[in-house]
Amino acid sequence: MKKDFFISLFEFLEKKQPVLLATIISQHGSSPRGIGARMALTTNGHQIGTIGGGRLEAILQERFEEFYPPPQKVIGKIASPVSA
Repeated sequence: MKKDFFISLFEFLEKKQPVLLATIISQHGSSPRGIGARMALTTNGHQIGTIGGGRLEAILQERFEEFYPPPQKVIGKIASPVSA
């Protein structure tokens, strides 16, 4: 049985593990996941959920250290390059 996203997230927070939470709040064109899709990453490489896989998740994993430390609320926009 698959654990609920928020139960898993709570378990990481309970252990005082820093977590980066990403949520799709808008989209343009087609994408694998829609508005409301969410993913959480921890500093030790655990991932909960998905926001569509591929390039977007890779960017967040690569840039995780930019958001940690210090603990803060950040709203950012990552746009995929569009081919002409």
